[in-house]
Amino acid sequence: MIVSTSRPSPEFTLLPVAGGGFQLGPYTTSDCNFSWYYLEIIGTWTAKGPDLAASGTIRSAVVDRGVGADAMASIDPTGYPNFTTLKGFSWHGNSGGVAIPDLVSAKVDGVPLRLFSTYISFPGVQAVDLTLASSLAAK
Repeated sequence: MIVSTSRPSPEFTLLPVAGGGFQLGPYTTSDCNFSWYYLEIIGTWTAKGPDLAASGTIRSAVVDRGVGADAMASIDPTGYPNFTTLKGFSWHGNSGGVAIPDLVSAKVDGVPLRLFSTYISFPGVQAVDLTLASSLAAK
């Protein structure tokens, strides 16, 4: 499964934390009207029977609005402007109410075979530290 965006947001807000420091403000895809993420499901499938084996590829893409994801993290500015660390970064999402094209739609020895899903949830990452490096730092 691939979740991607071609529209990064400039709308990340930084909020002060009691006792010092900062964190990303709540950021949800409802802020962008659920229109920033694309979902692709790729892979292979195999069906086996006593006298038959068939296989194929899975390529299902959702490029319409509807895929949702949320992100949260604290900010460690040590090293700025060369790099910044997102501490405890968490990101998760789901397919929302978007229609997902069939994962498999085939005939195997004359028998229709269909594999589909109406909803997909992806756990993403939970509480990892990410370092964001500036492209200027490499120059």
